[in-house]
Amino acid sequence: MKKIVIIGSGIVGICTAVELINRGFSVTVIDPNEPGSQTSYGNAGVLTDTSLMIINNPQLLRSLLSLIFKKKTSFIYSKLFVFSRLFWVINFLMFSKTKHMELAAQVLRELQVLSLKTHKKLINKTKSNDNIESPGWLKVFKTPLSFEKYAYELDILDKNKAEYTLLNTGEIKKQFPDLQIEYYKGVLFKNSLRVKSPI
Repeated sequence: MKKIVIIGSGIVGICTAVELINRGFSVTVIDPNEPGSQTSYGNAGVLTDTSLMIINNPQLLRSLLSLIFKKKTSFIYSKLFVFSRLFWVINFLMFSKTKHMELAAQVLRELQVLSLKTHKKLINKTKSNDNIESPGWLKVFKTPLSFEKYAYELDILDKNKAEYTLLNTGEIKKQFPDLQIEYYKGVLFKNSLRVKSPI
């Protein structure tokens, strides 16, 4: 029997371990911390097959100057890192093209469809349904302008036949009455799941 050592007991490490065990491998998982207490604890807890946008996409180049010179909490970068790895950064930006974005989205879609299907099997097998909420992902937009900026991502979703439902203000209020803010539009990913707690 082949022996495999996995470093890290987050969701990726644990799922990899389960899959390898199912295939007949002897698996040891090593982690100095509690399972799921690091990166897997800090993420949004969303299981989806519709997260297709990569960072270096055409929109990045269009907004690069405003991101660099305007102070935005959503964009933080290290000048030291950029200058010390300038060649890498330039190559990274060179791939911010439509063709690269569309190819990456296609590959991500295939991987995520398989991943979500596998997650659902593991959830049923481990009887973890009480820790899962569905549907688990709603993207909301306060203004028409913010929704217009999302048009490129919607186009990517459509090209990859990703399932979603557009909601107007009234529909958002009806389906999600706990939301305190009035939103202009919402994009609901019905096939997505959300983990109540990663622990």
